[in-house]
Amino acid sequence: MKVAVAPVNVLNARREPQVETQSVEIPAQLHAFGLQDHERLSSLDKFVAQKCWNVIGQHLDFPVTADGIVNNILALVKYIDQPLPPAGRDVAAIRLMTTNIVSTTTPQDLQLANEFALEVERLNQAPGISHQAPLDCMLNNNGDAYHNATVDDGRRMGHAREMQSDMAHIHPQGEHLPLLKLLAYAHDHIQIKDHAMPSMGVGNSLYPGLNELLTAALLAELAPAATPEQKAAVLKIAAAVIPSGTKFGFMPDVSGRPVLGTPVEAMAIDGSLKSLVDTAASPGAAALLLAFSFALSTCDTGRNNLKGVARCTQEHINATAPALMKVLNACAGDDKFKQQFFTQSGQLSERGLALASKLSTTVRVFEEFDQHSPAVNANGLTPRNPLSRNFVSGSCTDERQAILNGIATNGEFGVQNLHTSIPDDLADLHPIIKNIRDLALFPPQVDPKAIFKHAFELVAQALGKQPGCESAEGLRAVLEQFKQVGGAPMAA
Repeated sequence: MKVAVAPVNVLNARREPQVETQSVEIPAQLHAFGLQDHERLSSLDKFVAQKCWNVIGQHLDFPVTADGIVNNILALVKYIDQPLPPAGRDVAAIRLMTTNIVSTTTPQDLQLANEFALEVERLNQAPGISHQAPLDCMLNNNGDAYHNATVDDGRRMGHAREMQSDMAHIHPQGEHLPLLKLLAYAHDHIQIKDHAMPSMGVGNSLYPGLNELLTAALLAELAPAATPEQKAAVLKIAAAVIPSGTKFGFMPDVSGRPVLGTPVEAMAIDGSLKSLVDTAASPGAAALLLAFSFALSTCDTGRNNLKGVARCTQEHINATAPALMKVLNACAGDDKFKQQFFTQSGQLSERGLALASKLSTTVRVFEEFDQHSPAVNANGLTPRNPLSRNFVSGSCTDERQAILNGIATNGEFGVQNLHTSIPDDLADLHPIIKNIRDLALFPPQVDPKAIFKHAFELVAQALGKQPGCESAEGLRAVLEQFKQVGGAPMAA
């Protein structure tokens, strides 16, 4: 099979590739991820060429092709080698693939994959201080509000660069750190958009888990000079780590209770992680891979629950989002809020900076959710999410109140007490997991979920009372400032 795609030198030019393909039948295993034989893009190669347009043929140093991604997918689905249950097939497929790969991964595989990651790091250098790295541009080309590499014209970290930075923070001893940083940095580079919502990047309901699987397939194409052994190693390691660590969703029955999280979190709860390490061909390699997955899972949604990670500064918030500071200062009239988020000198504490970052992230993520997304709780108002990019103006029963309700009810997301959610037997699996617990932003006796829940409720109340926020339009103008908080400077 050959796919002809002309290389493009202009990184920021959004374009749809011109594709000539031979038809590649959709493997049955991909039905678990929502990709069916009756898909309107009826062959796998055509689907990949159209849905992965932002990475195909975008840069000469990374000559990614649709046929390369397809061939990698065909290699990965072989790890899904057992019948899947009728319900929760995407999670079951990811767990099966993760188990099969982790069970057979060797220290040599890790070394080869780390060498691959070092080559990608070498290639992915920004051409100048005013330009962004090629892989930054590939992700940013999607135009998503949250799923980006950088913000502020490359001067500040977006989600991908924050994740990359987080890995060095939680894994300071650095065993195969370049590999871990690559897995974290590139974990969102494929963002399939729903047919009816072409601007939507998160909350894809049609293809659960397929973003993550395609991203793993992409990673193995990012070092064209790599040996076949290096490519095979990074392909299977990415497939074991990225889907299990970043495919987020609702799992109704994990050891008898519902869990909103990732497959690796479910495996931690039901004891699968320890048993997998104990029976693996190389227990040390297995423990490291599962720790990598757990690290991605923690930081993908819960980095604002960790201390010491790269964040925006008080000075940056003062300069770019004074409206946010006015809201936070208004909330400081509540003694509990002031104690948790401000220093004695009246500046934001590290927890306060984490709160500011979490609020900024919330607004950006809501833009990527559909206007009817069940992930946004508008307390009965419809559509649920007026901040969505596909929101139809004038369609909401109370647009202003729906926005405030959505913010007020989102404080608990991505926040848990790491001291209790990571018991000793899990922390003993690998030092990375113990480091995550040790980096908890709050002490064991404090429930961060309750703290952030209360904070978001107060912020929504104070926001609604700000001058100009009597209307939905005024509210949106203030929230634009929330978005400007962004991440830490790229040099952090």
